[in-house]
Amino acid sequence: MTTAITRPAAAHYLVGQHPSSPYRSPVTGRTDRGPGFQRRIPIAGTAEFKERMQPVLDRLRPYCSGQPADDAARYLEQAWASATSEVLPQDLRSTMAAILAWGERVVLV
Repeated sequence: MTTAITRPAAAHYLVGQHPSSPYRSPVTGRTDRGPGFQRRIPIAGTAEFKERMQPVLDRLRPYCSGQPADDAARYLEQAWASATSEVLPQDLRSTMAAILAWGERVVLV
């Protein structure tokens, strides 16, 4: 069973984060990182598992970008359960959801 994730009709941007404005990280305030920035998340699993999950996370990023972290966590949890039939651990879920909500790419290592 696959779960369809639909993007809201109106794009939601972080305060002052309209695409034409310079990016500022909500955590560090730094401007050298942008939506193309990648964060590496160490996770236990085989290389095949990581290769299978990476496209799932990449497809999820545009839907979570600019959304509240709680919404991103819900989308992530649904997509992860759909792809693996397992529950994503809470600490990984909150970390990856925050990164996706910032518009950054999660890379499994």
